[in-house]
Amino acid sequence: MKAAHSMDLLPAYLNGTLDHELAKDVREHLQSCAGCRAELASWEAVSDAAVVRSEALPAPSAGVMEGAWAKVEREHASLTEPSSISKLSLAWQLLVGQIPLVRNKIWAASAVTMALGLAVSLLLSTGASAAGATFALFAPVIAAVGVAFVYGPENDPSLEIALSTPTPARLILLARLTLVYGYDLALALAATAVLAVANGTPDLWPLVSLWIGPMLFFSALALLLSLLFGSSTAVLTAMALWGARLAAATYSAPGLDKPAWAETMEALWRANAMLLPLAALLLAVALLLVPYRSVFARSRTI
Repeated sequence: MKAAHSMDLLPAYLNGTLDHELAKDVREHLQSCAGCRAELASWEAVSDAAVVRSEALPAPSAGVMEGAWAKVEREHASLTEPSSISKLSLAWQLLVGQIPLVRNKIWAASAVTMALGLAVSLLLSTGASAAGATFALFAPVIAAVGVAFVYGPENDPSLEIALSTPTPARLILLARLTLVYGYDLALALAATAVLAVANGTPDLWPLVSLWIGPMLFFSALALLLSLLFGSSTAVLTAMALWGARLAAATYSAPGLDKPAWAETMEALWRANAMLLPLAALLLAVALLLVPYRSVFARSRTI
């Protein structure tokens, strides 16, 4: 056996991990090789030093171990259960991150059409109630059209990439819905405030109550329909309902006999007590179905 080969085998020989035949060869080689014997002596010195050092270290006390484990558990809890401040920070980051992914045209289109509705309400109506009723014809459908385009591959080409991240699809939808509906709600409140000031009405709620229920209902319905059948179907449905409400409003002129369907449409439009829970139900169904949005999309293409 060559000396170099024996030197490579010396650590294993010292640990007793060589097989019997190979250990015998190394032992015979050591008898005739001073270099390998010197190398073996070096390895023995290192081994003895390691054993002495290990035996010199005292075992940690029970208190030290308990403190170490408590720190590990605290750090683990902070990672798995973020604090309220951390949750708010994550929610804010999610909202801000979704702004560039929402269609840019939604912001401008909502602002322009809401301003148009305000102008029509101011020009064609006399009195706060009449102006508020006119504006209530515009606000719900404007919000519904915007919400119909907040989610889905046809509205966001990068949505598949976003869904591959750990962020649940429902949170992505909620973030975008909060942005778009919140934006439309702020526009509608600002327009209502202008109507109130223009007509000298200090109380906003009577005017807000004319459109808040239909706005929530239209938006929730448009969201659910966009998930099930696509944005175009959602917009067409919202426009059809708006057209029916607009047609019903034409019978409000004095001297006209209002048909039963028109009376029913107006009653439903103002029934906030019914529209608000119905909107909540539609939103809950939409959130339940959003993880299966890709399945619906594929089924429509087959």
